Amino acid sequence: MNIGSLADDNDKFIKNYKKLGYPTMTSLIEDAISLLRNQKEVELRKKLLLDAAKTYQESYAWQTLDGDDFHD
Repeated sequence: MNIGSLADDNDKFIKNYKKLGYPTMTSLIEDAISLLRNQKEVELRKKLLLDAAKTYQESYAWQTLDGDDFHD
């Protein structure tokens, strides 16, 4: 696998793939990419939910509610 130039510490980490329990460098890299992709998907979902909540909170419907609109 040709992965190009890596920072020295990343290169050393990948070369220790056997000590990390991986049979090949490729399997270590595949696992790392999968974990990173999952993390980015979680971050994107969180951002979208926060944006939706902000939009909902700022909607006109909430601005027109006051204490008289609620009953016990």
